[in-house]
Amino acid sequence: MSSLIKNRNDVVGTAEIKSAYTPVAALFTSFWLEMSLDEALYNLYLKLKDSPEFTTYDESQKTVIDNALIDFKSKGIDLPAEKKMQLTVLKADLKKLVHHRNLWVTCS
Repeated sequence: MSSLIKNRNDVVGTAEIKSAYTPVAALFTSFWLEMSLDEALYNLYLKLKDSPEFTTYDESQKTVIDNALIDFKSKGIDLPAEKKMQLTVLKADLKKLVHHRNLWVTCS
């Protein structure tokens, strides 16, 4: 959903779309940052991977689970709590900078 709104904003870039996109972009960023470091969700994926039923899943189901675990690890799920907080702040700051840069580029 966020990419659809971003694309619409990039292509059309009306003031109305920009004013609607900015708060939505912040919400999406916050949501995906939380999801990427959610230990309960990560543990559920680990449970699926380690379950006896995993061997009965088809290749696409196994791939979804394996890729989710890879994504969690690449996004810092194994970091200590303090480092996760630092990473979250840095990712949020980066997202804001990219957003403001994109606004600047589309306005000029």
